[in-house]
Amino acid sequence: MENIPTTYQRPLEIITEKDVGKRVTDQDDQVKKACADFESIFLYYLLKTMRETVPRGGVFSAAGESAHTACFDLKIAEDLARKGGGIGLQDMIYHQLTNSHEGVKK
Repeated sequence: MENIPTTYQRPLEIITEKDVGKRVTDQDDQVKKACADFESIFLYYLLKTMRETVPRGGVFSAAGESAHTACFDLKIAEDLARKGGGIGLQDMIYHQLTNSHEGVKK
């Protein structure tokens, strides 16, 4: 049998101030993306619920209509959340998660 080491030795990792700043920025970007994704999902369900109130059938009904409208609603929701800062929900969630209320638009 081979000798299997019981401990793993890592080389000394030197963390500079620049590395810490980059990690914070990366985390900040991840939080912003998660907030935008949440807003996109919220908008999708809002559009989906609104569409369910419209009566089905008529001249424009087709076999693949539900799949097509679901994809359309998803794309519209993503575009609404990404362009122009969305409807403001992602900003509120971001500031709530980061506890930084200074930049919240009133």
